[in-house]
Amino acid sequence: MKKTEFVKSINFTKDNLVMICFSEQQLYDMIRFGSCEKFYSVINFDTTFDLGNFYVSYFTYRNLSLFKNCSEQHPIFMGPLMIHLKKDFETYYYFSEQIRYHSVILYKDKDFSILNVKLIITDDDEGLNGALRKTFANTDFALCCNHIRKKIIRILSEFEIDDTDQEKILFLIFGSQNERNRSLIGSKSKKEYIERLDLFSNYFDSLGGNENAKSFLDWFLEHKAKNI
Repeated sequence: MKKTEFVKSINFTKDNLVMICFSEQQLYDMIRFGSCEKFYSVINFDTTFDLGNFYVSYFTYRNLSLFKNCSEQHPIFMGPLMIHLKKDFETYYYFSEQIRYHSVILYKDKDFSILNVKLIITDDDEGLNGALRKTFANTDFALCCNHIRKKIIRILSEFEIDDTDQEKILFLIFGSQNERNRSLIGSKSKKEYIERLDLFSNYFDSLGGNENAKSFLDWFLEHKAKNI
């Protein structure tokens, strides 16, 4: 069997298993494209579900040295990945620290470090964000709109908001493909965001005594409004 160094570490505990895998080329390219001063690749972090009794979390980046056929888009490449049983701060922190460790070991130049990537996009999982932010202290973070939208749709259904009101609420938050600039996430300044958040809250007043809608608004203002 051909020797491989793709599997960097396997860590067993009483209630968890963590396997971290990546090639040196993957780590090198993620640093190279993610830390450019002017034109850098955004680094995405995601976790898969429904693969079995385990999760796979992974980084992706755009390879800025390549273009897709007949397109000006750069292709998306897979970065380091982790196979794990638990989704908690300790597991994600172990992953990010292992990547930092290998970056230090492989690349002695402090200016060429995984800690210099410019922007990481994640979902709003507190354990995940806390872990990555602790390791990548100098990196900017943003939330993925797709993750936020999916979660809000699920919460709207849990509060039994009818389909017509759901569509209006989603439009006020996310806009549409052609009218994104009119939505909450399309706000260009903090002042504009606050003004639109007031309009968003006023919409629920127009629903009268709908207690489920009011409960959703309370949830949104407490858990989501400050993160958008």
